[in-house]
Amino acid sequence: DQPSVQADGSLLFDGVSDFLKSASFTLNQPETIYFLGRQVTWTNTDHVLDGDAAASGAIRQNNSSPEVVINAGSGTAANTNWILNTYAVICVVFNGASSLCQVNNTAPTTGNANTNNMSGFTMGARGDGTLFGNIQAKESIIYATAHDAQTRARVIRYLALVGGVTL
Repeated sequence: DQPSVQADGSLLFDGVSDFLKSASFTLNQPETIYFLGRQVTWTNTDHVLDGDAAASGAIRQNNSSPEVVINAGSGTAANTNWILNTYAVICVVFNGASSLCQVNNTAPTTGNANTNNMSGFTMGARGDGTLFGNIQAKESIIYATAHDAQTRARVIRYLALVGGVTL
């Protein structure tokens, strides 16, 4: 099941069975992921993205809306700045105890996401093809390094401009 392409070129994942998954490839921590999109609906534990296997580099909905956490073996860095049904730029750095989750240009939340390596990329579901997210994705960028605050700010500004997100 694949997401539908919208008039603006974005991909709409239905939250029931749609997801995209790459073949496995080498992607080891530290990793920086940028995601330009929105959460259409919110369900505890549904996933926006993940690595090749479950909890190998996930952004998932957690507890109550609009909280998201990141997970590379341990859920952490709870962030409530991504408002439901609103486009935003999400930046995640998976770097063991120095991991973080940032929404737009707000202060990042930090924590120990653990040390699982993504080893691939899954969008719209957990890496094992379950826990589907009802999301709309415009763009995602993956870097095999941990970006500092200055680099994150530049990429977030670029994606906000491309996606029409007000920072």
